[in-house]
Amino acid sequence: MHRQKKSYLSIIVLISIFSTNNIGLAEDEKKPWNNQAELSFVSTSGNSDTENLSIKNKFEFQASEKVKLVWKASALRGEADGVSSSESYATSLRGDYKYSDPIFIFLSTGWEQDKFAGTKSKINVGPGVGYKILTGPKHSLTTEAGGNYVTEKNTDGTDNSYSNGRLFSEYGYQFNEDSKFTQKLEYLHDFNNSKNYNANSETSVTTAFTDMFSLKIGYTVKYDNEPLSSAYTKTDKVLSTSILADF
Repeated sequence: MHRQKKSYLSIIVLISIFSTNNIGLAEDEKKPWNNQAELSFVSTSGNSDTENLSIKNKFEFQASEKVKLVWKASALRGEADGVSSSESYATSLRGDYKYSDPIFIFLSTGWEQDKFAGTKSKINVGPGVGYKILTGPKHSLTTEAGGNYVTEKNTDGTDNSYSNGRLFSEYGYQFNEDSKFTQKLEYLHDFNNSKNYNANSETSVTTAFTDMFSLKIGYTVKYDNEPLSSAYTKTDKVLSTSILADF
């Protein structure tokens, strides 16, 4: 765990150096891309009970007035008494097309691995449509509906492929210029097996303390109604405190 802390401290230093090099950009110069790095201390309970360190990255590129690309990556790893006790990785790529002011369509693909939940590899790809119900300045609300084709390989040697449906909503409340509350809800339903569904919730409050750095406190709940076996719990909970760097 001490080695992990040193590694993540090094990441913070590198982010700071990179961000400082971008201070010289003119404020009125709007670049077509944005990157947000996140470093977290995480306390988890469920399939694993331990303390962990986590890193995430989100890169957005505005290819045109109507087209936006978003790439995300994350890694979570923890140790207890020198033994790995939690380990998960995920990455996704998504393209959005602005059909009109409130309506957009998208195509996404993703990969994830969580061996402590029995998932060796999980790949999904599929389209969707979204609608921006509220766009601020205080309140924002976006809803999405779509479908995915999912291929799973499990740690017990089994595999599974199926089609699922996805419902998603994100609500935001801007307290002031620097602070924001966000609530995300997601539901995934297997069309081949009605008992195989997932529900995810992410609640967070973010406060900016400089133009580049913010503090985020989040609480995530992931529910799997039909885990791989009875050895795995249905609910994972993650309470995290994160430092965000936007550049």
